Amino acid sequence: MTALLQTGAWKAGELFRIELREPRTRKDTGETASEIFNLEFRYNGVDDALLRGGGIYAVHYRGELLYVGILTGKAKTKFGGNVAEERFWKHLEAQTMRGRSVGFTPNNYRLVCEMADHPLVESIRQNGVLDGNGAVKSYPRKVAFAMRHWNEISRIENDPAVLDNFTFCYGRLSPDAYDPAISYQQLKNYLGEIENRLIRALAPPCNGTSHRTKADNLAFGPPAHEWHGLRELTERYTREESL
Repeated sequence: MTALLQTGAWKAGELFRIELREPRTRKDTGETASEIFNLEFRYNGVDDALLRGGGIYAVHYRGELLYVGILTGKAKTKFGGNVAEERFWKHLEAQTMRGRSVGFTPNNYRLVCEMADHPLVESIRQNGVLDGNGAVKSYPRKVAFAMRHWNEISRIENDPAVLDNFTFCYGRLSPDAYDPAISYQQLKNYLGEIENRLIRALAPPCNGTSHRTKADNLAFGPPAHEWHGLRELTERYTREESL
């Protein structure tokens, strides 16, 4: 019998290697980003089957729960894609603020530039390359996290132990134990409902502050209590790594 929900947890170093690259040059201005934005986090293919969509994930750093998110699939195909390839690397880029693809919306760029003086903030302000640009969008909460841990994160490419301070938990719905008639949007709505309930209960600091729940979305999938195992796993990593 196929399990309805499969869960797992990984240190970032189990899933990713770090590659050094030249910082990105902005096409419209010809300006080059500060030298600190020079890392790519490359997924190594480990546990591909378990990391496929759809599911819900949590990101930790040294026992602090940072973010909860979902992966429905890839290219509007339910249960497709791989959460490490589609999501986890983006969190490493944006949470560390070392990623080559990181950038901001114009409003978030303005807010970050108004933050207290810090080497990271100065690098962001340097020449506007990250303003409205970059495939991976960050925001003030993630910059504040990186500032708090900058002594470690600024040397992450030279110290594998720093990469392993990040932990990813994931709970995946098995397609074989799920209603095959569900649409991509219904699956997304269902996962979003469970995600919102977890965010409200666990209050990860790098998620947004406003979350709406709609109980009707639960009609598209298993009842909320089926996700207790993922919540338990997430809370266990929060407790254990903070000791």
